[in-house]
Amino acid sequence: HVVVDLFAQHGGERFWRPVDAAVNLASAAILGLLSWRLVRVAAEAAEFDETTNLLRLPQAPFLWLAVTGAGLAAALFAAEAVQRLARRR
Repeated sequence: HVVVDLFAQHGGERFWRPVDAAVNLASAAILGLLSWRLVRVAAEAAEFDETTNLLRLPQAPFLWLAVTGAGLAAALFAAEAVQRLARRR
């Protein structure tokens, strides 16, 4: 974190706007990929009625919750990137 603070002190808004947007887009892409892959995992868990080992709880509802959370986070990061780039210079 020390390095980040040192870099944050240099450069103005004009420098950090595209950097922040790029970080947000990368985060959106990673979370979107995670959500996309989790869809298949959740569908397979539902198809084969997979459960936890100890409590025998069905896994699918928790995986669908993870799909929703990752997808929502991806959308929010993408929206933040667009908003960051759209601000007036």
